[in-house]
Amino acid sequence: MNTLEQSLTKMLEEHQYADVKFVVGEAKTEIFAHRLILSVSSEFWMKMFFGLEWKEVTQKRVAEVVVPDFEPATFQQVLRFVYTREVVLDETNVLDIYRAADKYLITDLLDYCTRFVMHNISYDNCLQIFHFCQYFTKGDLYNQVCEFIEKRSNDLFRESDSLVNLEQDSIREILELKNLRIKEIDLFDKVVNWGKAKAQKEGGNPKDFLDELIPLIHLEVMTKDDLILLLGNEFIEQSQLTVLIKEKVYETVNFSSGRRGLCAKPPQELKTIIVASDDRDPYVSDLVESMKTNGIVVVDRFNGRSATPSLEKLLEYDVVVVYADYDWSSPTDVSNVLKQYVESGGGLLLFGAFALATNHPGKDLLGDITTGFIPLGKGEVRRDSNHTLGEFDHLHEIMKDVTSFDGGKSSFFVDTSEVNQGEVIARWENGIPLVTTKQPTATSGQIVVLNFFPMSTIGFSTGWLPSTHGRKLIANACDFVAQNSPNSMKL
Repeated sequence: MNTLEQSLTKMLEEHQYADVKFVVGEAKTEIFAHRLILSVSSEFWMKMFFGLEWKEVTQKRVAEVVVPDFEPATFQQVLRFVYTREVVLDETNVLDIYRAADKYLITDLLDYCTRFVMHNISYDNCLQIFHFCQYFTKGDLYNQVCEFIEKRSNDLFRESDSLVNLEQDSIREILELKNLRIKEIDLFDKVVNWGKAKAQKEGGNPKDFLDELIPLIHLEVMTKDDLILLLGNEFIEQSQLTVLIKEKVYETVNFSSGRRGLCAKPPQELKTIIVASDDRDPYVSDLVESMKTNGIVVVDRFNGRSATPSLEKLLEYDVVVVYADYDWSSPTDVSNVLKQYVESGGGLLLFGAFALATNHPGKDLLGDITTGFIPLGKGEVRRDSNHTLGEFDHLHEIMKDVTSFDGGKSSFFVDTSEVNQGEVIARWENGIPLVTTKQPTATSGQIVVLNFFPMSTIGFSTGWLPSTHGRKLIANACDFVAQNSPNSMKL
């Protein structure tokens, strides 16, 4: 803080030469400031203190202004920014400070709050931010939180009560988003649950709350089986439903995980590349077969044992799949380019053994990508016989049609329980994470770590058992990475 800022801070804190008193909040806390300093920083205060309607008041030595709509702590942060260009923002105060900056036309503070919120949008706060934006801004912040909700909607709405606290206008705006990444039948269920909860809380019939919303559900993109589930549903016009079933509308939908055809690319259009410190067959060809289980066609290879791929090369692909079996040509360089790829919107599927192995130097990734960026921490790779699938999230897309997994005679895995701001989707029977995901930001790609060696006994004699669901697990992980990464969007 320079000398001028120190002097201004002292004037603010010690009320030196103060000529305006703000009476703030329900507690009527008195906060003193200086009309000239405030007026220079804000057209709102310029008009307040030097406009004709305030002439009589401002002739007083100390003018008094009542501020009923903000808490003292919020108002003090605003004044501190005006005087020093400094503000302390966190998730508990930023929206209130944003609201104050908006009211008082302090554009620099408004921009600062906007950048803070945009950088910190998450599953936990995105619906709150969305609701806030409906009343205070439809600018960049609103656009970014809408994009976040669209890309993460399938996970975001998986919890049964995720929409319960929203108002009808918020539900309507969410339903009007064009690129929601959730099956329409699931969205219908969430909206109906919202209507029932609203009716129970406020009284009345759920239909009173749902009549304006149900028409925004796109029945035409549902599969025939999903439409049949709605037969007899009191919230759906049955004659329309019957026509849709007869027309078999589901056959015109490209990819049922999304909406209106504005969704992630279907598997046959995804471009994937395996980046490995290995190029041996049948090792790699066995992994390729697993990746193609759900319909992926394009699977290219890059041998990281002899060179490091460029960022430009990786950005040609929707998903990069990484594993290590020999030393990388440069562990640091490959680590850095993978991090840049994810930050640029690409999806990453990483096999923990041996890319996260601390007891196999040269094979393990290094640098920032392994310090909180990847969801699973590093550790020693263990080789034990026939570890199997333990507890897992039955509802998660990665685990669809996966009920068994046997790591085989080797059962390689990274022996760690460290999860870096991620989510454990499945565990080995010994409790070690088997599948972990990292919540992406609004602009970065999805990361999934599968904590095993990718080859079955078809490609590697002591690999995982192909009689279990390893191929489906790998293919689902590829799909999940693609569906939640900006680079695979087809608009």
